[in-house]
Amino acid sequence: MAKIWDREDPNWVRMHISVMDSPRIKPEPGFDPDQDAPGLSGWEFVEWARAEYGGEDDPRYLARVLGEWAWDAGNTIFTAEDLASARNTVVIPDPSGETETGWDIARMGSDATVGYILRRGEVWTTDPETGKPVEGTGVEGFHIRRRAKWVKAPLFGDDPANPGSANRIHDITLGDGTQIVKVDASGIGSGVIDGLTQLNPENRYVIVEVFGGAKSSDPRAYRNMRAEQFFQLKSDMNRNILDLDPEDVELFDELAGIQYELMDGGVIKVEGKDAIRKSGRKSPDHADGLWYARLDVRDLLGTLPEGTILSRDRETIPDYGLDEFLSQPGMPMRWNTGW
Repeated sequence: MAKIWDREDPNWVRMHISVMDSPRIKPEPGFDPDQDAPGLSGWEFVEWARAEYGGEDDPRYLARVLGEWAWDAGNTIFTAEDLASARNTVVIPDPSGETETGWDIARMGSDATVGYILRRGEVWTTDPETGKPVEGTGVEGFHIRRRAKWVKAPLFGDDPANPGSANRIHDITLGDGTQIVKVDASGIGSGVIDGLTQLNPENRYVIVEVFGGAKSSDPRAYRNMRAEQFFQLKSDMNRNILDLDPEDVELFDELAGIQYELMDGGVIKVEGKDAIRKSGRKSPDHADGLWYARLDVRDLLGTLPEGTILSRDRETIPDYGLDEFLSQPGMPMRWNTGW
C-alpha cells in the first residue's frame, strides 16, 4: 500500500486524513463532536501522543497522528510489515512443551515490571478472511504473551497489600509450572534475583540472569546483547514464526519506536533506556520483557561443559541434557549466563 501511495498511479485515488483533520480540531458546521462522535480524537490525543512518543519526529507520532507512512523514519528496527507479521502469525503451543518467562524489572516510579511467557509450538496457516488456523506447517514457532505487569512494588517482600516483585514472579512461576525464568539482572534487577533465590530452595525452576549490556555473540555486528536480540525478534517476524498478541497495544507501540544507529565499522547500536528517557519517552519495559522471554538458553543449559560453575555455592554439574539437568537434586537455583 505504501508503494502505491508513493508513486503516481492513475488507477488509484489517494486521500490523506490525519488527526489534525478531526472535527474536534477543525470544527465543521452542524457537527457536534460530543453527540455525533464522542470517541473522536482531538487535541487531547495529539498532546498525549507528543508527550508519550517524545516529540513529533517519532515514527509513531507520524503514523498515528499525522497518518503518514513512517516505518523507515529514524532508523526504526521494526517496520510496519514486521509488526503486521507478528500480529497475523498463528503458533499453536505444544501442550506438553516447556514454558519460559522473561522479566524486565522496573527502575523508576513510572516504569513497570513486565513479564512475558513463551511457549514453543507449530506455525499454522490461517484462513485469509477469518484468521482462524487451517493447517499445521511443521515449522517451529514462538507463541509469546504478556503474563503480568505491575508498578511501584518493592523488590522483595510478602506484604499482602503490595507483594514484592520477586514474590509475584515466584508465585506466577509455580502457578504456570514454568521451567526457566529469565530476569533482567542489571541495576536493581539483582535484588529480585536474590529474592527469587531465597524463595526457591527446592530448585523448582532455573533462574537465568540476563545482562542486556553484555557482549553479543557477534561483536562485529552488534554492540551488545540487547541489540542482537531485538534483531533476532525482527528475523523471527520476517520468517513468520513469531506470534504476538494483536491486542498488546503497549508492546507494539514500543516496538515501533525502537531505533538503532550504525557505529564505526557498521556495528549496530540500539537506543538505550537512558537516552529514551532523556528524550521524554517512556522506558520500553514491554519490548525488553519480550526479548528476555525470547532469549534462547536451551543449548546453553543442555550442553554445559563439565566443571561449569552454576550455583551460588559453586557446586558443579557435568554435561547433562536439559531434561536430566532440570531433574537433578543439585540443580542450581541461580545461574549467571554471562549475558
